[in-house]
Amino acid sequence: MRIYIGLYFIAIIFISTNLFAQDQISKTYYDAQQLKVKEIISQINGIKNGLYQLYYESGSLALEGTFSNGKREGIFVDYFPDTKDTLRTTNYKNDRKEGPSISYFEDGNISQMVNYSNNQINGELISYFPSGKVRQKATFINNKPDGLTLVYDEFENLIEKKTYENGVLEGYQEHFYSNEQLESKTYYKKGQFHGEQIAYHENGQIKSQINFKKGYQHGDFKYFHPDGQIAKTGKYRNGDPEGEFKSFYPNGQTQEIAQYKKGLAEGIFVIYYESGQIQEKTFHDRYNEVIKTISYFETGEVFKEVNFEQGREHGMTLIFYQNGKLREELPYRRGKIHGIQKIYTENGEIVLERFFNEGKVTGVTDRRKKENDNN
Repeated sequence: MRIYIGLYFIAIIFISTNLFAQDQISKTYYDAQQLKVKEIISQINGIKNGLYQLYYESGSLALEGTFSNGKREGIFVDYFPDTKDTLRTTNYKNDRKEGPSISYFEDGNISQMVNYSNNQINGELISYFPSGKVRQKATFINNKPDGLTLVYDEFENLIEKKTYENGVLEGYQEHFYSNEQLESKTYYKKGQFHGEQIAYHENGQIKSQINFKKGYQHGDFKYFHPDGQIAKTGKYRNGDPEGEFKSFYPNGQTQEIAQYKKGLAEGIFVIYYESGQIQEKTFHDRYNEVIKTISYFETGEVFKEVNFEQGREHGMTLIFYQNGKLREELPYRRGKIHGIQKIYTENGEIVLERFFNEGKVTGVTDRRKKENDNN
């Protein structure tokens, strides 16, 4: 029905009816010229009785079924656009869905089977891949998933298992790799993350251990490299990072250290090369805003200094050669390059100047070109 339901609201409807007969065939149209039929409605004394047909604007049949005393009764069939291929069959009793409803792919293979009772999904719902293999099995009670749901890949491997109670996730949800090795295991309570979530690398080693409380990350967490070495540690409190966060290279060398308080960054963040040398420092002010970053060559010399104000580059950015000589000056104002960019040789000579106004180049002075012209 989703394919053509919008037609009810956008079509211009014109009705042609024999007003003098008890048995009537009414038609509605998409156009004022009454050339594009939208509906053919069988009626008795103005009430829908008998065959009902709905058409796509292209002219192909979209839906057909039977009414009895104004109510849908029996099997209604939806069709794919511009074909006679069945999209879905749904059984009605006294204008309410009752019994099996089957959906199809265009090639005729079943895409979904579901059962209705008193207009609500009840019992097992099964979805399929176009190949005919099962994609998902779920149990419903009164339109809500209830009980075990199983999800498979196209090779019939179980990739997800979860349990619902009255439409809400409850208990463990498990994900699996294609070889059915456990990938993650998460506990839900009333539809929210609660308790420990454990994820695994494909080799079976633990990938992460994370704790939750009422839907929020809460407590210590750990991430691991595939060989079991620690990759990252930290702590959350009611969804906010708290305290020291550390990450590590596979060789055990510290990769990054960060500090948080009540969810906000504070102090100095430090990133390291795998060799142990400092790669970058990020400085925060007392309002938890980044005010400066300093990047380093692996040999320890300063490579770049960037200043910030209210989260945007502001002030002079400096870039250096490895010998400590200034390589470039780049002025920023409120996140945009503004002023004169200067580029130097390792001997300290200016070779290029670019003039900026609010991020746009307004002029260039290339001293190398002038020297070549003079020569």
